[in-house]
Amino acid sequence: MKMKYVLTSLAAVAAIGMAGCGSNGSDAKAFNGTFNGTIVDSPIDGMKYTCGSLSTTTTHQGFFGPCAAGTTAKFYFGGTEMGSYEPNEAQKVVAIWDIVPESNGDHTSDTAVKMAMVLLALDTDLSDDVITLPDAATQKKVVEAIGDDFETMTPDRLADKIADAAAMYSFVTPVSVQKANDHIGKTVTKIKEEKIALPPKPSVTGAD
Repeated sequence: MKMKYVLTSLAAVAAIGMAGCGSNGSDAKAFNGTFNGTIVDSPIDGMKYTCGSLSTTTTHQGFFGPCAAGTTAKFYFGGTEMGSYEPNEAQKVVAIWDIVPESNGDHTSDTAVKMAMVLLALDTDLSDDVITLPDAATQKKVVEAIGDDFETMTPDRLADKIADAAAMYSFVTPVSVQKANDHIGKTVTKIKEEKIALPPKPSVTGAD
């Protein structure tokens, strides 16, 4: 897998919901103070991020922040920065197919499906609806095991690569294309029904 592509594309996993702003009736002025968010393709637990002076990992609910207004949230995979997100007041939830250019907003695109497959393969706790990531060193092992042609391989080929990685590492779970598609479908439904949990409202400045 081309490391630059993977770490950029895995920004896809940073499906970020902005708490206290957006088109769903929340107070957009909360954005003037600090912002919190939720990373989803299912909530993602244990993803490293930075914003301003804050450097930590996402919570079990996929929450990140608070980040001061004007800062950029940067997310990391395998110990390397995979991409960043500039908060958008008009959005509460941003899905992987909205962030990765190759997906063009299409949750059925090969890129969206492949990103979901990688994340699901790394989920260390299959008992809940949360993607719980292992540490950065473990993430990097999987990136290297998949190889250099991630960008061009088909989802079916990726499924074979993940199966090979699962034979090498006990922490990798085989993931079929169908499983990834089903998972994305459930996420789409939750977004439409506004069932994505958001963190508590951050502090507000400049509000009436």
